[in-house]
Amino acid sequence: MQLRNDLKEVRIRLSVSQAELGRRTGLSRATVGRIERGECMPSLRIAMKLSKKLGVQVEDIFHLANG
Repeated sequence: MQLRNDLKEVRIRLSVSQAELGRRTGLSRATVGRIERGECMPSLRIAMKLSKKLGVQVEDIFHLANG
């Protein structure tokens, strides 16, 4: 199983830019982009911070995918 994320979709649906999400979470815009593209895996702490600042559950952003 692989961890997938819908961060970009959730962020766009909520009309939040990468830069704004970075400001809210203390991450750089580039780091937000790398997480969205699956180039880096956020720690549990960062995953929880992202979900809290977007007002959604962690499971709305991160999920396990088969294959």
